[in-house]
Amino acid sequence: MSLMVQSETAPTVDKSVAAEPELIARRPSTSRLAGIGRVAMRSRPLWLGLLALGVALYAQRILIEEQAVVPSIRWYALAILLLLLAWAGSYRNKALLPSPLQATQLAEVETKATTARVRSWQTVVRSGAGRWGLALVALALNLFSAAQLRGDFYSSLGSIGWVLSLVLLLVAFTGYRVRVPAQVDREARDVEDRTDWKLPPTFEIALVIGIFLLALGLRLYRLDDWSLGMHGDEGEFGWEALNIINGKPISPFLTGWLGHPNVTFWSVALTMQVFGADLFGLRILPVVVGSLLLIPFYGLVRLLFGVRMAFTASVLLAVSDILAAGARLGATTDVVPLERFEPD
Repeated sequence: MSLMVQSETAPTVDKSVAAEPELIARRPSTSRLAGIGRVAMRSRPLWLGLLALGVALYAQRILIEEQAVVPSIRWYALAILLLLLAWAGSYRNKALLPSPLQATQLAEVETKATTARVRSWQTVVRSGAGRWGLALVALALNLFSAAQLRGDFYSSLGSIGWVLSLVLLLVAFTGYRVRVPAQVDREARDVEDRTDWKLPPTFEIALVIGIFLLALGLRLYRLDDWSLGMHGDEGEFGWEALNIINGKPISPFLTGWLGHPNVTFWSVALTMQVFGADLFGLRILPVVVGSLLLIPFYGLVRLLFGVRMAFTASVLLAVSDILAAGARLGATTDVVPLERFEPD
């Protein structure tokens, strides 16, 4: 009887306890996989960036060797997409990074940011009525002028109105500054913020001017030397410019030789009248514009990656042999930004 009672009251084996060795055996592999995932996410900018570089190099290869323009554009687009994914939430772009602030600090910063945004919009509404009104007048005048030019590309009314609309648009936004709202991670200082160059404004401006002068000097060297050769397209551009100088004007709102915008020929004619109707006068326009490109390029790279990267990239761009050779060629339509505003 005692044996029966003892058997009835025998403790039951807990299945969870019995399964615990199996769970313990599984934990190392799970934690190992989680660690690999964390390392992969932390190194995402590196391996995604390398993958983007490889795709871009493949696109360049098929463009050069096979002349496959459309497939190469698709591969380039994929490389750009991969590069954007690599940069998202990293380096200067912290929008997708978790905030290092505590919950209470985060709430306080978000409240201040919301208040700043509301005040910013109120200021824009109060002070921007005249600015935006003038911009609407410029837009209406531009559309009216474009309609006049479509009917007659030599219309004096349309030409003057088109130029005046651009002047009004420039006046409307002169002195305008974008009010950037307070950012949640503004107080966070990463390693790039702590190690970036801190240059006095005067010295940095002098640095940018020096880079510009370096690029300009490299492009001006022996610019009028006939012994280095001349491209045939340069002769066509010079011929069109000489026709304008000699009293055979063409509408700047049409296209001329080989479909190039006439505004480019007008620009070349202007520089040839100032610097002379020779090889130097023909080539000086792309040289100056190509050198001036470095100034907004420096500002853009500085905004995205800091002073050190802006300096390095600008110097490399200034001494690039391909860009320097292209800027010395007096046969390009990409030196006049205003041609993008043509009504046709």
